[in-house]
Amino acid sequence: MLALSTSSPFWKGELTGLKSYRISIFDELPRTGLPEEFGSYDEYKRHIKILLNSGILDDPSTIWWDLRPNVKFPTLEMRICDTCTSLNDAISIAALYLCIIHMACRLKRENKRWRIYSKMLINENRWRAQRYGIEKSLVDFGKSKLVSYNKLADELIDLVKKDAKILNCESEVKKIKKTEDSKVNKRRNQREPDLWKEIRSNLKPLGKAYNKFREKRRIAKQKEEERRIKEEEKQKLREEEALRLQEQKERRFKKEKKIKEEEERRLK
Repeated sequence: MLALSTSSPFWKGELTGLKSYRISIFDELPRTGLPEEFGSYDEYKRHIKILLNSGILDDPSTIWWDLRPNVKFPTLEMRICDTCTSLNDAISIAALYLCIIHMACRLKRENKRWRIYSKMLINENRWRAQRYGIEKSLVDFGKSKLVSYNKLADELIDLVKKDAKILNCESEVKKIKKTEDSKVNKRRNQREPDLWKEIRSNLKPLGKAYNKFREKRRIAKQKEEERRIKEEEKQKLREEEALRLQEQKERRFKKEKKIKEEEERRLK
């Protein structure tokens, strides 16, 4: 899924060498990457409850695994993909994912099992998908060898054939082959030096404009803070002056009262 959708090779206008730099940024955050393995949904909820009760999480939506149960709907949410540059690609990937989930549920109902591989092995393919997209091979764990995306796509289409027919999305699933062709052609074009020069030259003015905007906003905030401090100082002076005048008034009143009392005593 990641290899099919990779579309973030740039960072700050520079080519990173990765097909999905978004994954690198996201992996810096906590509770990201491959999900933990849970024996049941109740076990998952028990783990989440610990984080909620401890105050680390406000709600389970701040868990950003590549795959997670949706907070509001009874669905398994896939989060590993980049944003597709084509609506047709997005539809094909969504259809394929739906078929894989349907297949897993079907096999469970039929009391069939599937092989579970370690995070170490899965992370290796995750890295290769992030680094190369569909241009390089992925590891077939069952065969213990690298297999081209083209062959893996054929196997995957065949694997979910029954489920795609049930869900009436056979044509959408088969289009992942076209996704491969279009992405390879786009990326071949992207490697042209003149194109990179043009992209960088177009991005530089945007970067400068953004930096100017940030500097203006910083100066505006600084001036606003200075105005706030000055206003607070003025308010403090006004309050001190009001307090001083009030004290003077009280002293004058006490003095006049004392003089009046002395005059009354003399008259008596």
